[in-house]
Amino acid sequence: EVSVPIASIYTTSSKLTGELKGERWFNAAKNPSATFVSTGVTRDAKDPTKAKVAGNLTIMGVTKAVVADVEFTGAACTRFSSNSARKPSPMRSGRLC
Repeated sequence: EVSVPIASIYTTSSKLTGELKGERWFNAAKNPSATFVSTGVTRDAKDPTKAKVAGNLTIMGVTKAVVADVEFTGAACTRFSSNSARKPSPMRSGRLC
């Protein structure tokens, strides 16, 4: 599951950024996030770096099934921390490699 805060949308135009967050587009005040929940991954039989990720995308309270073409371009280590109250976890911060 991936959730993106609508308030995090930024463009090179402050006017466009305001429009996108406003009531005529995504209405960040009423719809604070867009969410994608994966339902499956199908690897490409010929190219192990490519796959199709199926899932449900919810924007502004409307959920639609979508399929995204993805490509694995490498791995990296990242630091993370979690202050999530939704899902208790023994791992609150650390390093993923």
